[in-house]
Amino acid sequence: MWVMLNDSFLSIVAHRSRKNLLLVRARQRADIEVVFPHAKITRTPKADYEFRASITRRLVERAMAAEVRRIDYFNFKSSVADQRRHNAYLDVWVTMMNWAKPPPMMLPDDPRPDDEDPQAWLPGQGLG
Repeated sequence: MWVMLNDSFLSIVAHRSRKNLLLVRARQRADIEVVFPHAKITRTPKADYEFRASITRRLVERAMAAEVRRIDYFNFKSSVADQRRHNAYLDVWVTMMNWAKPPPMMLPDDPRPDDEDPQAWLPGQGLG
């Protein structure tokens, strides 16, 4: 699972041998440290993600819930202070917009959910 926070980019996958752990990976050490300040981070310079930490599923769940509670912005991209991170995230945003065929904003009469209606984004509600 990729997690794109305004101050961290993480890749979280199952641990290969321990079911109760998840492997939290990052390309920058600080990206793990900001979300998991007490994690034991190892460096794997030849891997696609140079930094890794084995963290219990329960702690990852708590950290992700805390990140959701921390949301106070109305536009995610605008909340990213680091310009390099912002540009990288914008590249992902453009790629995903192009992936949608045709792009959603180009569809005539596209019923877009109201941003004020949290139910509009639930699964089974059209765009969930």
